[in-house]
Amino acid sequence: MNAATARREDRRCATFLAVVVCVGLGYTTTALEMDWRTSSGLIGPGFFPVVLGVGIVACAGTVLARILFRLRFRPHGPTKDAEDGGVPDSPWVVTMLALVVLMVLFVVFLQPLGAVIGSALFMLATLQVLNPGRQAANAVLSLMLPVGLYLLLEILLGAGLPPGPIPV
Repeated sequence: MNAATARREDRRCATFLAVVVCVGLGYTTTALEMDWRTSSGLIGPGFFPVVLGVGIVACAGTVLARILFRLRFRPHGPTKDAEDGGVPDSPWVVTMLALVVLMVLFVVFLQPLGAVIGSALFMLATLQVLNPGRQAANAVLSLMLPVGLYLLLEILLGAGLPPGPIPV
């Protein structure tokens, strides 16, 4: 990959990350308007969304800053990385689109399926995209994480999760 292609790829990544930061800021702003605690003193509906929103903004902002720094200070001519093929092509675009579709489906089906079933199906589909060919490991992780989150959030913290068709 030549230097011009690498710079174009960096600009695409920077544009995408700028959108992610903006969406993350909007999400965090909305989450900050929610209650952090319930009247009974338990964790409220705004606690985890704020943590998630801050994490999204921090991670995407950090990577965006690194890319912008690289765009600003990388020489315009051929570089060692570009000549050696150090900057990969963009197969991640298809993966990202698949994950966005899975996230939208997860949000749509979270209430009807419930947190445990919806999370297990989402994890299984996501792991099939990110970790193909490892069906046994994917199935185990897809069951362990939602059950662990149920135990943590519903049983230990009493935060309440969407029950779905099977009241757990």
